[in-house]
Amino acid sequence: SLRNAHRAASYGAELELTAKPMEDLELGVAAGYTRATYENFLDTSSGAPVQLAGQPVSFVPEFTADLSATYHLPWHTYVRGDVIGVGRYHLDDTGAPLAGPTVQDSYELVNLQVGFETKNFEACLFARNVFDRHYFSNAQNFGAGPGAASGFSSLILQPGDPETWGVAVTARF
Repeated sequence: SLRNAHRAASYGAELELTAKPMEDLELGVAAGYTRATYENFLDTSSGAPVQLAGQPVSFVPEFTADLSATYHLPWHTYVRGDVIGVGRYHLDDTGAPLAGPTVQDSYELVNLQVGFETKNFEACLFARNVFDRHYFSNAQNFGAGPGAASGFSSLILQPGDPETWGVAVTARF
């Protein structure tokens, strides 16, 4: 079922730094903090209305981080690596007393890229989620349902992208 909160509030900050310690090496670090909570959200999905004011907004991690390094090689080639960290976040904001909210624990993803780049063209081989980290990126709650009394959950969890390898080509005009 589709549900909307009447009111939510969020604030946060992000810091991003880039350094070039050598001519061909570029390092980057980014960190973010977000505080997102419901101010007024009456959840009726479990039958009895439950006020979720003060609860965290689903799918919003409190902390994020990204470390990257790009090394430029001769003939317009490069290698790049990223480590992305995502903090713990709620996958469900239901007020169901049996199950409570479902949480995705913090996780890290490693991405790699090797490519050729000019001013107007780029081609690369990439690998995302190199270590095939399993995590959930989305969820849908279909309400209490007939089996709720026996602990049946109607929360459908969508897994995050698995290890993915590919080729990308970009032309700039």
